[in-house]
Amino acid sequence: MLGAFWLNVRIFLAAEAVILLFALLIAIVRSIPGPVFFPFRLVAIGYVDFFRGVPLILLIYMIGFGVPALGLQFFSNQTPVVFGTVALILVYSAYVAEVYRAGIDSVHESQVAAARSLGLTRWQSLRFVVLPQPIRRVIPPLLNDFIGCRRTPR
Repeated sequence: MLGAFWLNVRIFLAAEAVILLFALLIAIVRSIPGPVFFPFRLVAIGYVDFFRGVPLILLIYMIGFGVPALGLQFFSNQTPVVFGTVALILVYSAYVAEVYRAGIDSVHESQVAAARSLGLTRWQSLRFVVLPQPIRRVIPPLLNDFIGCRRTPR
């Protein structure tokens, strides 16, 4: 029982670190303005909509049994723990990306306009002005997602 608990903790810590970074990337891509970035936004929207709609247990089965059945050399020596962690990352990064996106959208446009008027580029204003504000706002909802990721069925 104690070994299973520590395995659960290791999976949780590894998955959450990757989920936070991957979800932030998805949320940033989804909020990039301009017609040039429309294909990237479309891919991010499709990713979020698909993985939020697929039940986690179904994705665990699809990845856990489907990927090893492909017989690819790279995946042949992976353990079921790796496949379960990948399934958790795929599903929960979509949920966390929506939380990040809501936080980014909660920053008023005047903040971005003020940063741009000071001479910051779009990426600098995103990094130094926009992103620090929603990070504080999304901590409570992210704690809910962390609890949900930790309590997933196996």
